[in-house]
Amino acid sequence: MSAKPEDVKQDSESKGFVSERGPFVINANPPVKEPHTREEVDAQFDKAADAFDHEELAAQFGSDEARQKVA
Repeated sequence: MSAKPEDVKQDSESKGFVSERGPFVINANPPVKEPHTREEVDAQFDKAADAFDHEELAAQFGSDEARQKVA
């Protein structure tokens, strides 16, 4: 969103433009969460196949093998 010409005024002290809405501010990024540990991922390994549509693969290769490959 850029400022409209009528929203910008000349600042003679700094020899730049200053918006009527105030100075430009950079917001800090929120803190990043720690990645999941291997143990957490392995604990939910069996649930991963539930999120995918793998009925066609299960019919062709068997349910257990299809779930293992999808997960």
